[in-house]
Parts: sequence; structure tokens; C-alpha cells
Amino acid sequence: AFSFKMLELGNWVLSDQSTGRVISMPNAVVFLEPVINYTQEFAYLWLEIPVVVTFESRWREMRELLLELGTKHTGAIVDQAERALRASSRLMVDYGTLTPIVYTTAVDHGVQMTLRCLVGARGRRVIEDAIWRDLLAHFEEHPSVELAYPTQRFFDRRMEQGEGEGAGVGNGEGRTATKESSDTVG
Repeated sequence: AFSFKMLELGNWVLSDQSTGRVISMPNAVVFLEPVINYTQEFAYLWLEIPVVVTFESRWREMRELLLELGTKHTGAIVDQAERALRASSRLMVDYGTLTPIVYTTAVDHGVQMTLRCLVGARGRRVIEDAIWRDLLAHFEEHPSVELAYPTQRFFDRRMEQGEGEGAGVGNGEGRTATKESSDTVG
């Protein structure tokens, strides 16, 4: 045979799941292009879930929740992966730790926390779904933590300093400018 067949992943389907199409690859591709195998040596992948909460939210609470959910949904996988790494003499990889971790940074519209956890190569989407369902339930029950999203805010120093009623879009006289209609009824 001058070719081999592989299931296509990705493309229009999210989370590296199969599209259902089979790709026929000529054997020469092995010598010209990298061939990525998700499970040959180590059947686990790193999943990162970024969550952005408002600057006003209790971000420490969200950080702890992310660690808790990462451990809840991937605890058994970590044990399996550690055993697989110890058993493999061909992998010269030292991850240090395989347990979930949360990285925190500020972005333009809030505090971003990224949960990084190890998942099975074929279970990434299922675990991400379970973690997000738990997160969304938490947001419903705890108003002290809110999802953030890009927004636009306008600041008017006069309005903030309380210089008169309606000083927001002022016309210089402490009143809000409005568009008047020239339409008349009658």
C-alpha cells in the first residue's frame, strides 16, 4: 500500500473530535510533514479553560472553585497518567506535576483565570463540558462572582463629580443635550 488512512479531527468540529471523514495520506507524507498522534506514547492532553470574571468579583473564590473542579473532574486521570509516565521508558518528559493548576492574569475586561488540567485524549470535550456546567451553576448561585465580557464604558468627569443634573452629555449648561424632533402632529 502506498498510503494510510486516518480519521480527520478538528476542521469545523470543535475540541479535536472526529469529523467523520477519512483522510487518505500518501506514505511520503511521513517523511515530509509531522504526523501528530494523540495516543501512541501518552494518552493524555493538557486542557486549558480560561474564565474571565469582572474586576469587582471575588476572584479568589473563582480561583479556588476552578482548582476544586479541576481536581473533581480529573483526579482519577492524574493517577493514571502518573503511572503511564513511570511505565514509559521512551518518554523523556518531566512535567513536574500533573495536578490541576490555575494561572491568574488581568485582561482588559476583567481577571482571567485559566484552569490547566490533564485529560484523556478522547475525553477532553466531555470534561470541559462538565466543568463549564458546574461553573455556570456556581454563577447562578453566587452573585459575588460574575462572568466578564468586553464592554465599553464612557466616563464623563462632570457627571462623576456631580456637577448638576444630567451633566452626562452636557451642552455646557449642566443639561443633557437631546435631539429634538421637528415632526408635528396635526
